[in-house]
Amino acid sequence: MSDENTNETPPAEVPPAETPPAETPSAETPPAETPPDTPPAGETPPKETPPAEETPPAEKVEYNLPKDFPYPEVTDMAEDAALSQEQLDKVLKFDQTRSEKNLKAFRQRQAEEIEGLKTEWGDEFKTNVAAANRVIKHFDNEQKDLTRFLHATGGANSVVVIKFLHAIGSVLQEDGIVLSATESTKEAKKSAAQTLYPTMAKSEGET
Repeated sequence: MSDENTNETPPAEVPPAETPPAETPSAETPPAETPPDTPPAGETPPKETPPAEETPPAEKVEYNLPKDFPYPEVTDMAEDAALSQEQLDKVLKFDQTRSEKNLKAFRQRQAEEIEGLKTEWGDEFKTNVAAANRVIKHFDNEQKDLTRFLHATGGANSVVVIKFLHAIGSVLQEDGIVLSATESTKEAKKSAAQTLYPTMAKSEGET
């Protein structure tokens, strides 16, 4: 072998060319478009209130009241409150029950007071009550308005009224006036005027 072959320089190694990494597109998703009327997240959208429906006017009720009911104007109250006939009947029933209870309690109280008067007057009870009755008959008019009033209001059984009438009878009896149920109303009024207003009665006699 010759020396030329042994002195050959080996070729230089060329490094492989580096390939730059491929660019990966961004994975970000563009934001979705929000409709203009959509509220923010977490908030409840307001509910739409439907327009109120117009209430038709209630039909006029022809109310029926109990026979001889003393307060017919109660139908005006029932109409203003838009009560039905059934509701009005319940109101009237309640009022009737309440009135009956009050009347029962009133009569019971009067009965207890009369028993107390019997104890107070003792054996003179009947005599004193009869004297009170004579005062009523003596001063009442021909239409018996006073008598009817006392019985309608319960005054005929009132201890206060009985004592008052008995006191009047006692005063008139002391003045010599005899109470008689057969005397005319005119004479009774004259006697009362002479007793209560003697000066006026004397002046009338002088004229």
